[in-house]
Amino acid sequence: MKTAKDKDRLVACCQTLGKIGDPRGIDPLERVLSAQEFLSRRNKYLSPIRVAAAVALSFIHDPRAAQILEQCTRDRDPQVRQTAASLIHPLNPRRISKQ
Repeated sequence: MKTAKDKDRLVACCQTLGKIGDPRGIDPLERVLSAQEFLSRRNKYLSPIRVAAAVALSFIHDPRAAQILEQCTRDRDPQVRQTAASLIHPLNPRRISKQ
């Protein structure tokens, strides 16, 4: 992930780390979410890559992953913010009541 520049390849890397579900994948995913360009406040990675990293974190069952997702709900990028919020607080499916 450190050397890849292609958007699709980075998204695939994030998705793979999420599917593996190993807590060792948290650090690289966190770097994708928090990396900023040199001498700038802009994020280093594009929104689709950062969204893929947030989704991947949701598959890793570790308190640290949940904490990072919670921080993402306050991200400057609206796509990342909305994705993180929907992963933390998914819509409750309607329950069919028996009458």
